[in-house]
Amino acid sequence: MLIINHTSNSKYDLSIGSLLKLEHSLVEATYRFQRVEVNAKDFIARAMSYQSDVNYLSSAHAYISLIPIVFVTQAQSNTSFYTNLRTPIFNYNKISIPNDTFHVPKILAPGLSEMVESERFEFNEELLDLWGLYTLQVDGPIIFIWADKIYEYSKKMFPKQIKKYYELHVCQTILHEVMHALMDDIGYFNCRFIKDKYGNDLKALNDLKDESLAEAGSIALMKKYWPTKDIKYLLDFISNKDLFQYSLGSKLYRTGVSVVEFSVDNWVRFKVGYNPFHWTEFKKWIKYVASNQKYDLKTLISYEDKIFY
Repeated sequence: MLIINHTSNSKYDLSIGSLLKLEHSLVEATYRFQRVEVNAKDFIARAMSYQSDVNYLSSAHAYISLIPIVFVTQAQSNTSFYTNLRTPIFNYNKISIPNDTFHVPKILAPGLSEMVESERFEFNEELLDLWGLYTLQVDGPIIFIWADKIYEYSKKMFPKQIKKYYELHVCQTILHEVMHALMDDIGYFNCRFIKDKYGNDLKALNDLKDESLAEAGSIALMKKYWPTKDIKYLLDFISNKDLFQYSLGSKLYRTGVSVVEFSVDNWVRFKVGYNPFHWTEFKKWIKYVASNQKYDLKTLISYEDKIFY
């Protein structure tokens, strides 16, 4: 990974152990998310004028390694810095650090079924205090991590284990943003949204899919390389988030990692224009996940089959 500590404070640096786990987790994306790997491989082949049979140990790893992951602080938000950063595909001359808060749809499970049934999507917005952000800038995609926020949270919650929980949360936040990058329309960066039956973009419901799969997918990538108790802690942490588009990720993962893998591949195929989208079946899926405390694996996979095929 191309991690840049722009904070100038070494306490935010990750240990060698965490860095190695992150690298292994990226390779894991190749085996867990087949469509992600295909898209990354095709993009690298096009961008670098290789033959279509170019092979990497992991094209997903190779692609993410081209994207800067910049550690910043709250005080550095809304500033810019010049850099002479060159990767084999992207050239970054200037990096603009965005605001550390972001308006997102306020999606809550209560009332969501009725809203979907009536097709009246009157979502308010909530100002989210960001720990990380994947964004597209003029020179290419970038991931930002507000390291000081994660450090202060860890210091407050785990004063005797600050470093451990700081690194655990930073790694999960990085992989959450990596999932957004891998699920993007790599190379074209088109915004293809879920639409209702009248052709209107449903950005909030798009957020419901994208954020829940970024959360669930990040844990799927971490599964083999972090202790079971750390994975359980992260799943509990995600499940306690107020907004449903995030807490849903924990429920999906706990239902079965296979549905996460299947859902990510279907979602990526939809975003790049390969899969059709069936609005009626999607409404049924939303009503199911919003109304049930515990999910059935076969039921979720059946919905996936009907939504995107």
